[in-house]
Amino acid sequence: REPRNLSVMLLAIIIVFFLSSPGQGHWRIYFNKALSNGQFFKSIEDPTLRIINPAKFGGMETIEFIRQNITPKAVWDSTDANYVLPMLIDAHMASYTFTAEPTKKYKAIYDPNLLEEKRLELARNGQINYILYLIKGNSRSTPFDNSQDFTRIYENNKAIIYQVEG
Repeated sequence: REPRNLSVMLLAIIIVFFLSSPGQGHWRIYFNKALSNGQFFKSIEDPTLRIINPAKFGGMETIEFIRQNITPKAVWDSTDANYVLPMLIDAHMASYTFTAEPTKKYKAIYDPNLLEEKRLELARNGQINYILYLIKGNSRSTPFDNSQDFTRIYENNKAIIYQVEG
């Protein structure tokens, strides 16, 4: 009886080996690559910052300010790169920056000629809590300056964050 169990076990091992053999070539490649990079016994790093350029959102100091000072899942809108921002700050986006409508539904908020009441109405319709305004060039003036409804809560040389009041 024991030789029969041994034969069945051997047959099972052979079947498993042949079924898994197409993937076994990758084991050697991964092992050699991890060993040569000195990463075999290290913990895996978060690849987010290698994939996403935080400079596009005002730099890491802006991202860290948001993470430390603003409640997660707040609703945001931004002048650029909205589709990636939620991965960095755990937020909801009111709209996105692609050119096709309705993905940039609230782009009129950034129009300097828009009346203040309309700007606030758009923000409230989108349930926007915060606006990340990215600075382009040397101009630091924004359509939200001198507004009672949009409070500047953060600023560096790359970005300004406004909190929507009410």
